[in-house]
This record gives sequence, structure tokens and C-alpha cells, in this order.
Amino acid sequence: MSKNDLSWATRKFDYFRKRFSLLYQHWIAKSPLYEFTCQGMVIELYGSLLLELGQQDIPAHKRLIVSEIEEYIQSRFKEDIKIGQLAELVNLTPNYVSNIFKEVTGQSPIEYLHQHRVAVARELLLRSDMKIAEISDYLGFCEPAYFNRVFKKVTGEPPSALLKHRRS
Repeated sequence: MSKNDLSWATRKFDYFRKRFSLLYQHWIAKSPLYEFTCQGMVIELYGSLLLELGQQDIPAHKRLIVSEIEEYIQSRFKEDIKIGQLAELVNLTPNYVSNIFKEVTGQSPIEYLHQHRVAVARELLLRSDMKIAEISDYLGFCEPAYFNRVFKKVTGEPPSALLKHRRS
């Protein structure tokens, strides 16, 4: 096996960094069922790595399209982003954009948007004095209840649990 066989760079570095950070926080906080939660996160990270390794055969033009969409989402995550906007950005149909994005990243553009918003929300919850409703509004969620559902779906716990961890 040569040295080149072992080198590989992830296209989702920011995603992995955020997930490892969340994993670390769960482990340190020792919240109820933290071992189960951490085990699930390790399995998710391992699956994501394997998925990305398996996607090395994806053509470069598709990866470039997805990269452009990811940059757009990251720069405008507070706005109400529609799949039609993303399609116009890259001059493709909405269905084709969704299919390419899912093929390359393993998630839909909306799931990616939610993941990014929740990562920002976590930072705000841990490092600011903003209330959950203020963060929800700041991030462009239509209502705090929807923000709570999305946050819990992405992290496994509601934002209020993260506030409790911060206070303790």
C-alpha cells in the first residue's frame, strides 16, 4: 500500500467538525443517556465518512454544483431559501438540483440548511444571552415551535436542554 492510498480529504470538513464538537459536548455533559447518544453519533459519523468515501466516483461537475449551492446556503442561511432559488443559481431544474445535492451530500438542500442553522443556534445558545425565541427569529425560522422541532430532529434534544447544560 502506497502513501497515496492513505491520503484523503473530506469535502464536508465543517460538518464533521461540528458533529465531533457536539459529540464531545454530549460526552463531557454526561446528560441522561449520553452514552447511547454518543454511540449513535459515532455511528452516524462513521456512516457519513463511508458514504463520502463511496462518492469519490461522483463527477467533478456535480461536486462543483453542490459546492456552489452550499456556499449560497451558508451565506444566506437566515433567509427563506427555496429550492427554486437554488435551481436558478446553477441554471438547472429544481428536481435535478435536489437529486444532485442528495447524491453528493447524502441530504437534501433543506436538511443541509437546517443542519447549518442548528449549528449556528448551538453556538448562540452556548455563547450568547439570546433567548430561544430570539435565536429562532434571528435564524429565519417562522416560529419558535418549528425551530424547536428542527433543533431536536438534528441534535436529538430540544434547545432548552442545551441551555440547562450551559448553566450547569
